[in-house]
This record gives sequence, structure tokens and C-alpha cells, in this order.
Amino acid sequence: MRFFEREFDGRQHMLRPDFDLQHLRDILPGSISEHRHDYYELLFILASNNLKYQVGEQVYKVMPNNIVLVNSMVNHHPIINQHSIYDRLLLWLTPEFVRSISPPDFPLWVCFEDPLNRIQNVLYMRSKVLMPLKHAFLRLEQHYFSDLYGHAHLARVYLTEILMMLNRTYLGVVEDAVEEENPTNKAIEAVVDYILENLSGDLSLAHLAERFYINKYHLSREFKKYVGYTIHHYVQIQRLKAVEDLLLNTDRSLTELCYRCGFGDYSSFFRMFKQRYGMTPSEYRACHRD
Repeated sequence: MRFFEREFDGRQHMLRPDFDLQHLRDILPGSISEHRHDYYELLFILASNNLKYQVGEQVYKVMPNNIVLVNSMVNHHPIINQHSIYDRLLLWLTPEFVRSISPPDFPLWVCFEDPLNRIQNVLYMRSKVLMPLKHAFLRLEQHYFSDLYGHAHLARVYLTEILMMLNRTYLGVVEDAVEEENPTNKAIEAVVDYILENLSGDLSLAHLAERFYINKYHLSREFKKYVGYTIHHYVQIQRLKAVEDLLLNTDRSLTELCYRCGFGDYSSFFRMFKQRYGMTPSEYRACHRD
């Protein structure tokens, strides 16, 4: 589900009169302050770490495959730090549009503005409902960004299916569809902490498995489940984040930054940085420090 991913550009308004879909990846701390708007917001968290989300006065810890639901005119914002991973599908919908596609006997807006005030802003989805939901989101994304004949109609079809599934889940129609709260995994949390504290060291799967006395296949599977990325991908992202911070706040050479942040060779580092940020490290430093 990464075909249309892009970096957050600060936009907080809809470009269409009915609904607006964006596939966004992590942002810098503080770049999204508390805000509200006159439309619904739905977030499907694809990958996350060190991420919390505040809706109104309530603060939630969010993980991959969580759904965040925000009613119109309710203050909300993500709480992140420099190590946070925040990849998501962001869906904005006007209340009028959601009401217009709601069947008479099945109001699709209930999960956003529950008339019985059973507000549950984060749905911790169980695996039994994840696969059909992911499939519908993938199809929505494909058709939303397509220009093929009938793409707009098909996007609405899959959006309606998503809202149907979420409201059924929200209302408890699907038994055991959601957890009461996010499950925790202390072992994976310890591995994440170790990675962040040892970015310049050996962070291979084999080393981490030996360090924490965990079977490497089990570690790989559980890490992907709780973080949303493989260990290798997560380590690469955090090392690039460390380089980015040093680029902006020091005058150290690129070669020093490369090895200081754990990259084995300069060419691989250079290629990965340009692939992620769309420019070379030198260009990034010049662009963001002017």
C-alpha cells in the first residue's frame, strides 16, 4: 500500500468537496500542531513507533493497523519525537457527503459522531477484520489516484465499503473485531529502545536475536507486527533520521555522518538518503539551513 506515498506538506484543507485521500509518511516533530476542521478525519496507521495521538482531552498510543476517528470541530494532533514512525492513509470526509451515501437504515456517520456518546476514537483492529479492510483501502487508493474510466465511481464504492466495515466494527456487530486496547510486547519495545541507543553498532537481525535471546524468525515476525516495518527497514529509517538531525544542527562532513550513524559504506548511504528525501545530503543541508 505504498504506491502513492509522499511526505507531509503542511496542507490542512480539502481539495475536493466530498472526500480527500492522502498517503503520507512520517513528519518532523512539531510540524502538526493541535488543530480542528469542519470535516471528519480518518487515519489508517500503516507503520508507527513512538507515536501517540491526542483527540480532545484523550491521548492514545497508536500502532500499525489502528484506525483513528475524529469528529468535525474536535481538536486533535499527533504526538511524535525525532524517532517516531508515522506512515498513514489520511482520509477527510465532509459530514454532508457521508450522510448522502448512507443507507436509510445504516447511518455511516455514527463512528464519527455517535449519538449515544460511546466515543471510541481509536479502533484496535483484530486480524479477522484486517484483511478485508486493507483490501478495501488498497482499492480505494488505487482508484482515487487513477484516471481510468469509472475510477471516481469505484473509489466511492470502496469508500462506502470501508465505512460500512468500520461502523459495524464500532457498533460491535462484528464479534471480537477490536481489542479493548493496544496489545503490548515488552520484548519488542526493548529491541526498539536498543536500536535507537545503538544506531552506530551492529543491528542485524542475527545480532538482535542473540542479544535478546529470541528466535530470529519469531523476532522478525513480531517486530513487523508491532512496528509495521522489518527490522532492516526500521534501522535504515532511524539512521537516516539521525543523519538528517546532524545535517541540520552540525557542520560535520558527510563522510563522518555516514559512519557515525551506522552506515557501512558511503555509496549505500548516499543512495538511500537521496531515495528517501529526493535530494542529496548536501542539497538537503543547503535547502533546510538557508
